[in-house]
Order: sequence, then structure tokens, then C-alpha cells
Amino acid sequence: MGSEKENFFRFICLITEVVADVLRYRLKQSYLNSDFQTFLKDTDVLHTIFHLFFPIHSCCWKRCKKHASRVLSKNQWDILYDCDPARCCKPKQKDQNETCMCCVTPKSVDESDLDISLLSLILINCCNLMPNEKEAIQKIREMKNNYISHNPNCSLSNVDFESLLNTLEYSIKHLDSTNIYMSTYKNFLKRTLDETLMKQYFTYCAESTKIQHFETEIKAVNDSINRGQETIIQAFQDLKSSIERRQPDVKKREEELPMSPQEPNGHYIEQEPSAPMVPDALNDVPSNIVNGDHQLHIICSGNEILKDKSTCSYSYSSETFLKIVEITK
Repeated sequence: MGSEKENFFRFICLITEVVADVLRYRLKQSYLNSDFQTFLKDTDVLHTIFHLFFPIHSCCWKRCKKHASRVLSKNQWDILYDCDPARCCKPKQKDQNETCMCCVTPKSVDESDLDISLLSLILINCCNLMPNEKEAIQKIREMKNNYISHNPNCSLSNVDFESLLNTLEYSIKHLDSTNIYMSTYKNFLKRTLDETLMKQYFTYCAESTKIQHFETEIKAVNDSINRGQETIIQAFQDLKSSIERRQPDVKKREEELPMSPQEPNGHYIEQEPSAPMVPDALNDVPSNIVNGDHQLHIICSGNEILKDKSTCSYSYSSETFLKIVEITK
């Protein structure tokens, strides 16, 4: 193999065999008197990681903060936690799309199960890092993404390789307080490469690049769906606020309506104890009135919004037919 392929392979080995161990060492410093599973149970850690995977979900913790977009992939989430909707603080909640953090329990996992991407996410989001430590981890992530995950040629020029080695050395120095990993790093640079192993690495990288491409597309789709959900939720909230603002006006108008029906002159009409239905009331009206030969005045009053009951007065010239009728819906 040419030197550019060898550079690429050696860089992969440095990242996976040396740098990953440095990150695991730094992560352990965050829970020296405990273990990783206990670390994942911590309320602050659990809440942070929960919203890295469920960015728009509200949760039962009072200090809940939502993130703009999903950061963790489903594969990464599944490495760390299990979700059981039966444990939810909302007993009727069975939809896993509405999972609350009280439904989540950490898996039996340790640092060795984490790759560089997941190690970096946890360190940056859940651990108290010094500024130079955070910068070192971000540089490692960038190098891994730019020169391994998104490098379809699987090669590194000598210039790029030397630049990457300098950046790796800088990053390891800021994360390794023991200098043990720096010694491992320097010894590794002197090691002879196994060409068979190198070919296996290239096969692995080709598959990883495909997976990374699919995960990027899936993440873009998920982000689009999440933005749509946020828009719908906001629309419902605006509608609810609008209804709540109008309720006092509706109540006020109801209070202004008369409690019993009135004639146009303002006098209340005394209702008969039993009133026939409207068709029965019209039976007593002369046919020539009903047929339109004479003018029929109908005075109906009552609650215009709730027309359960209304009073109607029928009058014809000097003779008045007064019927109190009950109108049902």
C-alpha cells in the first residue's frame, strides 16, 4: 500500500486505540468514587441526555429545558438507556413518542461500550470540563469526522497526516494528567503496521461511511418532523390563548341577556304553565293569515344564543292570538 493509505490506517489506529482510551480516562474522572451506570442515573446527567435524544419533549423535572434539535442517534440512546412507558408519571401515557424521563432507566453499560462520538457527546454535555479540555475534545471530534467518517478516498497526504499528529498530541496532553497515554501514543507511531489488519480496517471504514451517510439523512428527516411538531403545538397554544381571552366577553354578553322574554315595548309576558308546540299554536290562526292574505306579526324573544325556550306572540289586526310556546332544539 502507498504511504497515503498507511497514513490513513495509522491515524485510525491512533484514534480508536489511543485517543478513545484517553477520553474514557477523562470520563472516569467525573465519577471517581462510583461507576458509569450510577453516573447515568444522576438527575442532571439523565435529564441532559434525555433531551439530547428527545429535544421537544417536556418532562416532569421542574428545571426542564428543551433543545433545538436531536443530537443523539437512536443507536447511541439505546446503548445507554431503556424506556418503559409503564413507569411514566402519567399512568395513561403509552405512546413512546411522548416518553418522559421518569420512564428511563440506565442499562448495564460501562465506558468500554462507548465509541469516540458517544464519549465526546457525554463529556461535552454532562461533565465539568476546563476550557482547554473542551477544546481538545472538539478538535478530536472534528478530526474523526473530517478525516475518517467523511473521507471516501481512505487516504491522508503526508502534510495532512503531520498536521493531524500535532493536533492529536496537543489534545492528549490536555486530557491525560498521568502522561501514560502520551507515552502509548509515541510508542504507537514507531510500531510496524500489519497490512492484513490494514485491509480489514479499510473494509470497516467503507461500511461506516455508508452508515454515517444514512444516519445523516435520517437525522435531517427527524429534524424536519420535529420542526413540524413544534409548529402544530404552537398553533394549538395560540388557539387556546385566543379562546381564553374571549371567554370573559362571552360571559358578559350572557349576563346582559334578559332572564325572561319581552315584547318590543319592554314589558314582560307572563308565560302560560303549559304551552303547545309551534305547529299546534298555528292551528288556531285563520288560514287566510297563514296563507299570506293578511299581515301576521310574530314577536319572538328570548336568549338568542341558547334558543331552548322562546315566547312568540301572534297578532292579527284588532284581534290578538297570544300563544306561549316552547321551542325545543
